[in-house]
Amino acid sequence: MLKKVLCIDDDPVTLIICGIMLQKTNFCTEMDEASGGTVGLQYFEDLLTSKNRVVPNLILLDINMPVMNGWEFLELYSERYLKHFPECKVIILTSSVNPEDRVMAENHANVVDFMPKPISLDGLETLKGIPELQHFFMGEIN
Repeated sequence: MLKKVLCIDDDPVTLIICGIMLQKTNFCTEMDEASGGTVGLQYFEDLLTSKNRVVPNLILLDINMPVMNGWEFLELYSERYLKHFPECKVIILTSSVNPEDRVMAENHANVVDFMPKPISLDGLETLKGIPELQHFFMGEIN
């Protein structure tokens, strides 16, 4: 089980669904949420100065958001925070059907998958099999 997941999405319904699904499947111990890319960057800025920080193992990131989209978040996160939190992986969770988005996701070293919204039970089971995340789920009985 993952210790913490951060969901970054501007849609409150998506954040609620993520929370319910993550809790229902015991996918993680704790979920934090950020209502957009700028809030997500502030989250990591705050982690840098926190004494009792618990770094998310995984970010579920929407790419179509106002103010700062997911790609802009990823660029700034990679420049500013990836070196501090290399263990934090990213899943693109999106309604986009643009094939270029999948290609762009593959160009980010810490992006480990690209999934359609809304997150599903099958989607979470698939994530458990991703090599970068498997060690969190070793020994679990499904």
